[in-house]
Amino acid sequence: MFKRYFYIFVLLVTYTYHIGVANSKMLTYEQLVQEALVHSPILKPSDAKLNVMEKSVKLNNSYYFPTFEIKQKYLNTTGPVNAFGMKLTKKELMASDFQNIDKLNTPDSENIHQTTLSVYIPIDISGSISANKNVIDNQNSATEFEKKWVETEIKKNLYALYYTNLNLMKMEDFLKKERKFLEGVARAYDIKSSENKNRYLTYNQARIILENIAEGINSTKVERNKILESVRYICGVEDVELASVLPKELDITNMSAGQEATFYRYDLESMKKMMDAASASIIKEEKNYWPSLGAFAEYNITTGKFDHYAKDRTVGIGLNWSFGMSIPASVSLAKANFVLSKTNYESKKTSVLSEVKKLKDELEQLKYAIESIEKKHKLFEENKKILDYQYKRGSVELYNMLDNFTHYLQNYSELQNKKSEYRSKLISYTLNFQQGVK
Repeated sequence: MFKRYFYIFVLLVTYTYHIGVANSKMLTYEQLVQEALVHSPILKPSDAKLNVMEKSVKLNNSYYFPTFEIKQKYLNTTGPVNAFGMKLTKKELMASDFQNIDKLNTPDSENIHQTTLSVYIPIDISGSISANKNVIDNQNSATEFEKKWVETEIKKNLYALYYTNLNLMKMEDFLKKERKFLEGVARAYDIKSSENKNRYLTYNQARIILENIAEGINSTKVERNKILESVRYICGVEDVELASVLPKELDITNMSAGQEATFYRYDLESMKKMMDAASASIIKEEKNYWPSLGAFAEYNITTGKFDHYAKDRTVGIGLNWSFGMSIPASVSLAKANFVLSKTNYESKKTSVLSEVKKLKDELEQLKYAIESIEKKHKLFEENKKILDYQYKRGSVELYNMLDNFTHYLQNYSELQNKKSEYRSKLISYTLNFQQGVK
């Protein structure tokens, strides 16, 4: 009975494992980017901002259209002027109302029920509505560029994480292979030197190195799990796994005086559009010096006792021209905001250009360092083979091999770190030029 239940348990575990693997998405870098551009929570604020800007455009466009208003009111008064006016509005005023002066001075209470329908059509003679539209359009463009910059940052971070994961995989495979090699050497030394009282110093050194290797393997697994969680968050997909397929190689665009036209960054374009919006805001505020003009129409239906209804209409054009210290103050503030926006843009651009030039030098330095470390790796690997051969022949001691072996491990670890750093800086450099390509 126990064997039967155990067999069923094994089947269930195996089935669950295969279901989990089948549901996981093993994605390449290019596929990760596609998922992130659709599902990433990092893009949600940008989408929300774009939605706000879209509604702002619609709101501003609505100012060109007529405004309709319906009013319903009920009044009761004994005021002489109001009572007289209400009778006149209801068209109930008679000659007898003028014969009794006391009634004019102390009238009975009058009731009025009135429905008013009105329409107002703005006439944008100053161009203030179109000026505000220009401000909003520039802000909208700035928000679009801001989202593209966030998308660029997502691509950059995914690229760096993807390559770091690949290098950690190589490091883990390397450490596992070298652990197996050192375990064999240490085991053989222990057997061969079992009667040597002083053997423990060298043997323990080998065991210490083996512990360091085991710690290194565990660290690579932990770091890869961290990377995977970061990638899943950036992509907005929980069941993502990282493939081991190399991304397409990036082209390095050299930046020189004749090639600065190829330089293109969405964050700078966003700041430039905000600067344009600040410039347009000055024009918008200056429009307040102009008068406002509008056509209006009003239709009233008035009754007292609901036995008859009085109707009247009013049409006209209204001009409103107001002045105050707030107008030049608002213009002055708009100009100050423009200067601030322009200063921030120029400062950021100078900083970015300097950063790009430094990145180019760092890439050259890293490239040279990687080539040098790779050469040393081959030399350490060759020394390892020679020392292993000599050790088996008895011409060298184990500590000679361990010394070279330790440097061999350290050199390879540094190689993988430099490669990860190089890829991270490479994508940061390249996207300064290629992100503007459609």
